[in-house]
Formats: sequence, structure tokens, C-alpha cells
Amino acid sequence: NSISVYPNPTKGLITIQSTFTEPKPYFVYSIIGELVLEGKIWSDRALIDLSDFNQEIYILKIGDQTIKLVKTN
Repeated sequence: NSISVYPNPTKGLITIQSTFTEPKPYFVYSIIGELVLEGKIWSDRALIDLSDFNQEIYILKIGDQTIKLVKTN
């Protein structure tokens, strides 16, 4: 499965585009490994809102794929 995440770096909303044909859970971790957000992607395009998060690097895990997210202010 292919995943595209943009914009990255982001000030808030990120879009996830994928080729998933069934719902997939996602997990967002802080750089120290703390789980800060989780949910499910229900379609081939989803939004995740990081607006309330601190300026930091986060790790997005979807299935077996890991993507580094950069949150700016």
C-alpha cells in the first residue's frame, strides 16, 4: 500500500492519501515514544489535525509504514 502525507512540515492539518481498501488504524507518537493521538483512516483520503500540538517532531505509524511529521507554529 502506498501512503502520501502532506504538508510536511505542517502548522496543523495534514492530509493522508493512501491506496487502502479497508479501514486502517493510525498512531501518532511524540519523539520520545509517547502515544499522543490515534484513530482510523476510513477512506483513501483522511485529515489529521495537529493544530493543538507543540512544535516538535512526531512519528506517524500506519500499518507497517512509519512517517516522520514535523509540526511548526
